[in-house]
Order: sequence, then structure tokens, then C-alpha cells
Amino acid sequence: MAVRTLVAVRAVGLVLAGLGAGPLAAEPLVAGDFIFNGGFEASTFISTVQQDEVGYGGKSVIIDNVRVTAVKSTSGAYTLFLQDSMSSPQYSAIRVFVSGADAPTFNDLALTAIGDCVSITGTVGEFMGATELAPVTGFVRKASAACGPQVVPVAFADFSALASDLDVVTAGFQPGLMAEQYEGVLVQLQNVKVKSGNDGAGVFPVAAGDQSQPLMAIDKEFFLHTAIVGETFSSLTGVVEQRTNYYLEPRGAGDLVQ
Repeated sequence: MAVRTLVAVRAVGLVLAGLGAGPLAAEPLVAGDFIFNGGFEASTFISTVQQDEVGYGGKSVIIDNVRVTAVKSTSGAYTLFLQDSMSSPQYSAIRVFVSGADAPTFNDLALTAIGDCVSITGTVGEFMGATELAPVTGFVRKASAACGPQVVPVAFADFSALASDLDVVTAGFQPGLMAEQYEGVLVQLQNVKVKSGNDGAGVFPVAAGDQSQPLMAIDKEFFLHTAIVGETFSSLTGVVEQRTNYYLEPRGAGDLVQ
């Protein structure tokens, strides 16, 4: 990941170099201050937040120029996943929830689609074990050129590192060692087979070929696929979501390729 410097300044007597007046006085930050990066755009990086959730917990952050990798609206509320395509994949994505009460505040939200470039302000918290921005206090769609390239799914031929359950015999779930690092990230599993049909929550497990484990649980957060035992997919794409356990969330029928 490229190193990008953040400079924090008090929003008092701010004068940019070359525009007049003297230097900035060093003062402690308080609520309402602005945080500028080298390009004078307010920004905190997703990877920074994800790797220090405890430190950022309860704090409002601005995440600038990131791609939307998944989005849905339910009863006026919105769930999104955002990813920084300029970072290495690990820790590069985050879940966002905008309540039905807050959503009408943001005109751009209803127009938002997968691939859009956005900037967002929200409070860092945790939802069922996953880092989440909620509530959201700012949301803007940007010109596509403001972001890096479109997000490309990370391909996993061997998905044991991401698996929902490494050992089906042992009680409970034993997730892959890298599952947390890829929380929220757009990934692609390759050459997988359905092991059982949808359970009561719509979830079904897949494994690599004829193997019985490890398993990845495929959920219905954005798209419900009616699974058939023995059904195979040459590729299965989605965002990795943590809700206590880890799931893969396809976003539409196009994410399941037979």
C-alpha cells in the first residue's frame, strides 16, 4: 500500500502557503476540526481504521475516494461495502449502514451503484463482530476519475484462508486464518461445489470440488440463490462479510458462474 501522509490542523486562521499570512499554530484537535491529507482533501484510510478498530471506535472519520463494491436498500435503509482500490486487499474494505431516517439527507445515496466513487463521513463501530460506519453524517458521489481503478476481485483457488469453517467435525465455526483481514473485501472463489441446500436463513455451503471441507457459507444479504446439492461454479464472487461467522455475499446472479 502506498504511504500517504495525513496532516491534522485546527480550523482557525488557516492560510495556505503562497496565499498570505503566517504559519499555523500547533493546537490540539477538538471536535469540529478538519483533517487534511497532502492534497488538502479530508481523508482517513479504511486500512487504518480496520487495523485499529479499538482506537477509532466511537470516532467520526472521513473516508475519501473509495469504490462501492456492494449496495442494497431495504425499507429505506442502505447497506454498502466500500473498498480502497489503491490499497493492498487486506483490510481495504468496510461495511456502511445508513438508517432509513438518515438516508433522505443524502441525495446521492439513491443513485449509488456498484463501481461508483464516493466519499463518506461516519462513526466507527462494530456490528456482529465486523467494523462498520454508522451513523453516517456525510455521503457524496464523486467523479470516477477521483478514485483509483475499479476494484478487481481477489481470486482464491484454495479458499481455506478465508473459509467460514475449516473443520466441520469440531463444534462451532473455525474460520480461516485470513478471514478477518479480508473482511468486506471483494473476492472470487474458483471451482466450488454446493454441499447442501439453503438452510432456513437462505445460507448454503460450498467446498472446493469433491472435498468435504473447508466450507464457505454463501449468504443472501444482496442476492438469494436457490442452491442445488452438487451444483458447481467455475467462479463465485462476492464480498466477505462477518456477522459473528464469516460469509460470502454474492451481489447478483452474475456473481455465480457455472
